[in-house]
Amino acid sequence: MDNSIRLGRVLFAVGMMALGIQALIRSVFVPALEPAPPWLGGQPMLAWLSGLILIGAGAAAMLGWKARRAASVLGSLLLLWILLLHLPRLAMNPRNGGAWTGAFECLALSGSAWVLAGLLETGQAIRSGWDRTVDRAARLGRFCFGLSLPVFGVLHFIYIDYVASVIPDWIPWHVFWAYFTGVAHIAAGAAIVSGIRARLAATLLGLMFGSWVLILHIPRVAVRLHDPNEWCSLFIATALCGGAWLIAGSLSWKKTAAAP
Repeated sequence: MDNSIRLGRVLFAVGMMALGIQALIRSVFVPALEPAPPWLGGQPMLAWLSGLILIGAGAAAMLGWKARRAASVLGSLLLLWILLLHLPRLAMNPRNGGAWTGAFECLALSGSAWVLAGLLETGQAIRSGWDRTVDRAARLGRFCFGLSLPVFGVLHFIYIDYVASVIPDWIPWHVFWAYFTGVAHIAAGAAIVSGIRARLAATLLGLMFGSWVLILHIPRVAVRLHDPNEWCSLFIATALCGGAWLIAGSLSWKKTAAAP
């Protein structure tokens, strides 16, 4: 297995498990990914259930116990959240930047899960109809991941002042880096969707997300230990970093598998 795939698999699974642990500890839905309406009853129980699924499926996907099925469960669950929670929220709040961010983060993570499922071996010589369905879903997952990136880039431009404000003080030229990362999102998304320099784009994207985890999210969590939104942002960034490495690895794996 490609080293990019190994790294991406661990980072993605750790991010998803951490989100599940957060849901269990706080007895609430995962911030940003599960924008449940206030009127929905039984939220603590549903939050525990979703947390347990995230933890169990993430652990299984990372450790190799029915990993392909576990990654498919994660992809399906995230897709379900998009359909049932995010789309209605966007319809009611089309100018809410947080709603767009959450929806497309969920889409990118769902795509990452399906890409991971497509990369994992079934252990069977004969492929079933379900295996072929997962393979097709993996290709669509890569497209969904790439499609999410230009949305993040455009949001960087719309909310440029906020993006610049969260860049650490010791880094100069905040506005420049805010615009630069917005352009980087759009360029990476175009490359991944089109297939032109897609592996290079996904690799650079993984490095960018990984740098944010180290220089942005971890320090922010360190000074805001009791802020669940900061923890959630850290875990999502970690999982997205894993997703980018999975995309890069899937493109390398595809070329290797096609070689004579």
